[in-house]
This record gives sequence, structure tokens and C-alpha cells, in this order.
Amino acid sequence: MSAQQSEIGLEQEIKNYKSKAKELTNKAREKYLENINDIKEMAKLVGGEASVRAKELVDHVDEFIEENPKKAALWGFGIGVGVGIILTSLLKRD
Repeated sequence: MSAQQSEIGLEQEIKNYKSKAKELTNKAREKYLENINDIKEMAKLVGGEASVRAKELVDHVDEFIEENPKKAALWGFGIGVGVGIILTSLLKRD
């Protein structure tokens, strides 16, 4: 085989590798876009569920407060004191 034929063979092999690389890149891009769309759909679903659960929790808290105003006030006071103690201890750490 002559040097010119070897050169032509190498050029053809390089073209083949470039073609395969482009093909793999396109397949990877398609798979990536499919996965991103799946993730977006799941995020919307989970976000919707979380929103519904949060609304239900708020409704239950409202009912509890209306039915037990004194208990609710004591709970609020207790939580406020607890958060205050935690924040004070965190801020005193230098």
C-alpha cells in the first residue's frame, strides 16, 4: 500500500469516527431532553401535591384555632419562646 492510499484510508477512518461521534452526540442530546421533560413533569406533579397538602394543613390549623383558641394561643406562645431560645443560643455562639 502506498503512502497516498494510507493517507486516504486514514482520512476515511477519521470521517467515520466524526460521523459516529455526531450520531452519539445526537442520541445523547435526545435522551437528555427526554429525561429533562420527565423531570419537569414529575416536579409539576410533586409541586401540585405539596400545594394541596399545604392547603389541607392550613385548613386543619384554622379549624383547630377556631375550635380551641386558648390552646392555639398557648401553642403559639410556646413555639415563639422555643424559637427565641434557639435563636438566642445560636447568636451567642461566636
